[in-house]
Amino acid sequence: MLTINKGIQQSAVKVVVYGVEGIGKTTFASHFPAPLFLDLDRGSRRMDVDRIDSIQDWPALMGTLDQIQRDPSLPYSTIVIDTADMAAKLASAYICKANGSKKSIEEFGYGKGYVILAEEFSKLLVNAEVLVNMGFNVVFLAHAMQRTVTRPDDTGSYDHWEMKLPGSKNNSLGALLKEWADLLLFADYKVIIRQGADGKGKAAGGQRRMRATHTPFADAKNRFGLADILDFDFKEIQSIIPARPVTPPKTTMEKAYQAKKKVQKGITPKTAAEPAETKPAPPTNVYDELARLMALGVSEADPSPITEGELLRAIREGYPDTPQARAENMYKIPADFVSALVKDADHTDSMWVSFKYYVLNNIRTPF
Repeated sequence: MLTINKGIQQSAVKVVVYGVEGIGKTTFASHFPAPLFLDLDRGSRRMDVDRIDSIQDWPALMGTLDQIQRDPSLPYSTIVIDTADMAAKLASAYICKANGSKKSIEEFGYGKGYVILAEEFSKLLVNAEVLVNMGFNVVFLAHAMQRTVTRPDDTGSYDHWEMKLPGSKNNSLGALLKEWADLLLFADYKVIIRQGADGKGKAAGGQRRMRATHTPFADAKNRFGLADILDFDFKEIQSIIPARPVTPPKTTMEKAYQAKKKVQKGITPKTAAEPAETKPAPPTNVYDELARLMALGVSEADPSPITEGELLRAIREGYPDTPQARAENMYKIPADFVSALVKDADHTDSMWVSFKYYVLNNIRTPF
């Protein structure tokens, strides 16, 4: 039976902001609702924002996103990745190290390195999609570069601004980000050329602005009916960026259960939990619960059970270089990961709902 929804659906927004150096991309992103910066470029140091600036490599970046997904009670509405350029460099370094310590992605030859890089970078977008499905706005910041474009009919050429990201023509990371984004903004300065006393043109002005629709001058797009050119001010887009309803903190029952687990591991909690006998513990066989959820399928529109192969593949792609990614079957997946996966499975912001979304959109119907 088909499930048909009508009308405009409110959801978190996927944003990419790129522009010339020093125009204020990080400051612009700091005005998004409750932002948490994954500061790969260390560009937010002089700003009063919440940040994670200890990410040194690609596995650490993916692991950080995994931790955010595991904790829907985090008090943030927006995750800012600053910058996409640095994320691409981390991915490239990871690939080179994993393939015989190559010095450059170019050493793969025949553009193969860029194919691998695009596949690896896509995992970042998959994780970003999971966050969006959880209600987080996700903002990528990127630097810009100018490229000369020659018209195919040889009638001339022109300069075009685009994201400063690696990739070959058919495997461009910039193209992946453009396709992923709901809102792609290019920020630059409005420059007016005035004729001086000597008859030469002189640049004046310097008003900051952003482009929200594509032109031969620059890549840009939006799905919200915005004007072509806007002031580079968050107020111009504030009405289309939602705040995220934060999941309430753990209940007393959940806190008691966590305290009980610490005691079992030999860790004394700071505060005494209520007597264990008054607090029913959750099911102990998390693998049975996982099997039950898999049998229910992805959705009413796609009720076929999630297979063990789909389960393992989704885990490998979403959580690379982790113990769960190396599991040979579902019963060798670490129990703590399975427990987190099946917890509160019927809640809309649960890890299981995000997992089903990934299976539906990236394994059964790859994007």
